[in-house]
Amino acid sequence: MKVKNQGANSDSAMKDNALQKSGEYGAGKLGAVSDLAFIDLVSEKHIQLRSYLRKQWTLQGEQPISDTEFLLLARINYARLNGGYVVLADVARDARLSRQALFKCARKLQEYGLIKQDDSERRHYVLSEQGIAYCVRNEELKKRIEDEIATRLGADVVRELKALLAQEWL
Repeated sequence: MKVKNQGANSDSAMKDNALQKSGEYGAGKLGAVSDLAFIDLVSEKHIQLRSYLRKQWTLQGEQPISDTEFLLLARINYARLNGGYVVLADVARDARLSRQALFKCARKLQEYGLIKQDDSERRHYVLSEQGIAYCVRNEELKKRIEDEIATRLGADVVRELKALLAQEWL
C-alpha cells in the first residue's frame, strides 16, 4: 500500500504487490494495477479497505455484520450525530437497495441490540446504547487504520487524499 514517490518502477511494483495480496491482480489474472482506470483503482482500494476493516473488526471479537448492515448503522449514527433521524425507505432509495432488503437488515440489527425504532415515531430508527458503543468502537478502529495508512504514505499525503475525495468531482 506504499505510494511514496520512489520512482515510477518501485511505485508501480508496490501497488501491484498490494493488489496481488488482495487476490485480484497479478499472476496473470487481470493485469497490472498501473493498467487500471482511475474509477477502477478507487473501487479496488475501497474493496481492500472494507475487507481490511472487516478483518480487523472480527479480530477484535466484535459482532460481525454485513456491509449493508454497516451502511444502515452508519447512516443511523450519522443522523444521531447531526440531530436527525433515519427512515428506512429513504436509505433504501439512496443506496439503491430494495426496501425489503433494508428492512431485513434493520431486523437483524434490532436482534443484535444495535438499533431500535424511535418510541415517538415508529418509522424512525435510532441507535440503542449498545449501538452507540458499537459505532464508537468502529470509528476508533477506522482512525487506527487511517493512522496505519498515514504511517505508510505520510500524513500529508493522507490529508491531501481526504481533501481531494471530499471535493465535488461530478
